[in-house]
Amino acid sequence: MTYDPREHGADCDRCPLGPNGCLRDGPWRPVKPELREGSTVLGILEAPKQDDQQYGRPLAGPDGGEWSRSLAAVGLKRTHIDLAHVVACRPPGAKAPWKKLDATIKRQRKKIAKDYKRAGAKASKAKEMAAKEAPHPVECCRQHMLRIASKYQYILPLGTTPSQKLLETTNSMSRLEGDMIERKASRLFWDAFDWTQVDYDWTVKVVPTFDPGYIKHAPKFRPQFTATLGKALRWFNDALLWREPEVLSQPAPQQLREWLSVAAPFWVYDYETDGINVRDISIDCLSIATPDMDVDGNPTMPWETPHQVARVVGIHLDMDLNRRAVPSQRVREYGPEELAEIKEIIVEFLTDPAKLKVGHNEGYFDRQVSEHYFGVRPQPSHDTLFDTRFTHPDLPKGLKPTGRRITDVHKWETSESGEGTATSRLTVKDRLVYCQFDTVVNARIKEPLHRSADENGAARPLPDWAKPVDWPSARPWDLRNLDHARQDLCVQMHQNGVYVDQALVKTLTEKFEKVSVDLNGDLQELAARVGLKKLDMGSVEADDDVVNPRSFDQIRNLLYEDWDLGCPYGMDAKDFYTQSGLPGTGDAVLRAHMSNPELSKDQFNFLMKLRQYRRVVVKVLGTQLRSLTPLGLTKKGRLHPDSRIRSNWNSHTTAVGRFSSSGPNMQNQSSRKDLGGVRKVYCAAPGNVLVGCDLSAAHLVITANYWQIERLLDCFDQNLDPHCWLAHDLFGKDFENASGWTKGFSLKATHKPSKKGKAGQLRELTKTYRYASIYWAGAETKHSVIRSTEMTGFNEKGKLETSLPYLKFDLRQVRYFDQVWHESEPDWKRAWQSMLDLYEQQGFMEDPLFGRRSGSLQEGKKNEVVNYPVLSCESAIMSIAEMRVLRSFPSGKWGPGTGITAQVHDSLVVEVPEHLAEWAQKEMTRLMTIKVPGWPVPFTCEADVGRTWAEV
Repeated sequence: MTYDPREHGADCDRCPLGPNGCLRDGPWRPVKPELREGSTVLGILEAPKQDDQQYGRPLAGPDGGEWSRSLAAVGLKRTHIDLAHVVACRPPGAKAPWKKLDATIKRQRKKIAKDYKRAGAKASKAKEMAAKEAPHPVECCRQHMLRIASKYQYILPLGTTPSQKLLETTNSMSRLEGDMIERKASRLFWDAFDWTQVDYDWTVKVVPTFDPGYIKHAPKFRPQFTATLGKALRWFNDALLWREPEVLSQPAPQQLREWLSVAAPFWVYDYETDGINVRDISIDCLSIATPDMDVDGNPTMPWETPHQVARVVGIHLDMDLNRRAVPSQRVREYGPEELAEIKEIIVEFLTDPAKLKVGHNEGYFDRQVSEHYFGVRPQPSHDTLFDTRFTHPDLPKGLKPTGRRITDVHKWETSESGEGTATSRLTVKDRLVYCQFDTVVNARIKEPLHRSADENGAARPLPDWAKPVDWPSARPWDLRNLDHARQDLCVQMHQNGVYVDQALVKTLTEKFEKVSVDLNGDLQELAARVGLKKLDMGSVEADDDVVNPRSFDQIRNLLYEDWDLGCPYGMDAKDFYTQSGLPGTGDAVLRAHMSNPELSKDQFNFLMKLRQYRRVVVKVLGTQLRSLTPLGLTKKGRLHPDSRIRSNWNSHTTAVGRFSSSGPNMQNQSSRKDLGGVRKVYCAAPGNVLVGCDLSAAHLVITANYWQIERLLDCFDQNLDPHCWLAHDLFGKDFENASGWTKGFSLKATHKPSKKGKAGQLRELTKTYRYASIYWAGAETKHSVIRSTEMTGFNEKGKLETSLPYLKFDLRQVRYFDQVWHESEPDWKRAWQSMLDLYEQQGFMEDPLFGRRSGSLQEGKKNEVVNYPVLSCESAIMSIAEMRVLRSFPSGKWGPGTGITAQVHDSLVVEVPEHLAEWAQKEMTRLMTIKVPGWPVPFTCEADVGRTWAEV
């Protein structure tokens, strides 16, 4: 050993990774920091890796290559930035060593604290003694890290751990990354610096960003990483490319009119509101900004010198809130007449056809706020969220990360203390400034995003056959227009909502509350048999006497300490360990443990009941039913006074173009794995019916057409069932002779076997295998998918029962299935390789119909490369169906809530009056039957009519 951290303040003799450490793996070989005379910038890493230890310096392996490439991208070399570690010694293990180290020390401390409590110590004292007897390497090496860091004025914490430990915060990297933080040296280094030797306190500039090793494994964040490095170095050199805008706050009406009369290429606007439910919110303030412009009035790029700097006006509208604020935070008061005139001017602005209104999520949230508060829809408008997705499909798309990536703006959404400015209700001035910054940042990112989006195909005209019939012939129909049209559909689905049968909700809630009590009783009976003395749903800390089945920590103790289980057979370590490095206790892990032949019958039953209990209490009661209570009545309640629940539908979140849903997620609520008829609570309003229609075998149709899978093409051409055909390959005569054939064995799609018979079960197993296989999943992944097949329901006595028919399914059987499948259908391997070749050639994948581009796809990870074109193509087909259906079923045509109420990947649900049921069924079937020119197999469907989601 040539480097001893003890000489620089480390407490190595107490450290579990030190020379006498209980967790050290191999010889004690601390890694020396890489420091140079005269350097002013320090990068702090988490802990050495194997290559670092071998060569005796930080970032010695592949992570170092990533670091050098990133520095080169901003014009620097490795010698420009010194490197040190939070902990000087390498934690043991190859996979997620830091997470496992954290988990090990937590377990040690729990055990020690438990012993002290048994001996009579108070919980706080027991916890203190446990921390002392089982110190964390971070604590032992803290002085070492701070003594090194105290010599630098500029610091780059590289990763979550260095950022949190240096800044003494618990904020996540998503909040910290790219933040420009100024701290007094005394605040950072007080315990590690001799302050008697200096008579001043200097300022240290800190910019947290990602660890280079993380970027190597998640290359989609590379643009953000290099952008942060470049901005940090400009900040360190007082050379930020940020110009303060011209600001006008609380203008008089005439001032506002004059401000809005100045010509600009577009106008960014943004609201700050007192909530997110657009139907009952009020507006705190509104900000409007124009971009930096050149001498001809065109928007400039953030790195160009403008002729006219960005202008912004801020208007606080809530005078009651202003009067309640502390005097120093108040803005100029508007009288009633003056406020009314200001609102008139705002309405004129929002409806002015000559002014392009721009915003980040403008087409969804800000639009609805304008409609609710001012009674008008902003037109014309443009949402920069879509250009963000075109530019970086895989990166976070919010205004904050996008603004920090493209401009040199300070992280303006939080105060120095970390308090969110946007959520504070007392800081009227601060919220107005925050709102103004939002619009200025948005104004400055709009042009670079727009240009980049065009380069990535946003303005490429789409084929005429896909154009809506009512779209003006003079205007091109491109992906940007399509995205805005789909966003309008999202607004309509939100405003329509889904009607809820409140009487049935009450009945089902009572039913499942009783079920949860019964399951609790079953668990109590099993507790003693599996080594537990008592179960208590309210207990917090694990000990020998009490365990809470809903506590992941306590169940973890039971599984991995009391039962001494390890990673389940067939489960990958990345799926077994949690983000914090602890062994998993989630549903997939519990299910995998249940396949362990060494479990006793009581242990198996305990895990079964535990899974049932969690599903009933957490998902059915917690997520589904309790969200269907009136708004404001409970914390989770989301039901509006008109008995409708309104999800937030988004068309800009997913890279493939699929819709997403939140608050609640109606795409999850509509899962076919319905338990106890919960889907029946979503229904048509009295006097109406629902009509649902989904594309038949959409993914198989896409793969048949795009990848030219010969057997699938034959099946669709001859009306054969591809799953029966493959099942016959896999099981032969056993499939032919199995029970469940009502019309005798046949491969015809119209002669599929009953699911209740053996033949139907074999077909379902084959179907599960096929859908798990077509995206080039590995045998282990398919094995996990097949074993997760589950049927849960109530028996004749009302008892909840769960069947796991393939729990004992062997990995060798999957490998046999693979062999037979590829012999029978050899086209799949050819198709997959062609996708990899295409990605290698162009560096991205595309939707084969509309050309929507992917991001980096983990730099060519095979599953993502193969998956992208199929999922994005499904989204493209659905967008055609949506525009067709929307034209025939416009929102509100037959009264409130009528029109499209939900979209779930490959299906649509509309609500219409009862007397239109037959017409609507035929119309939906017609509209969603789509023939793509040049593709031999059309997309077909057959609509269903019913009163509830369960029926359609």
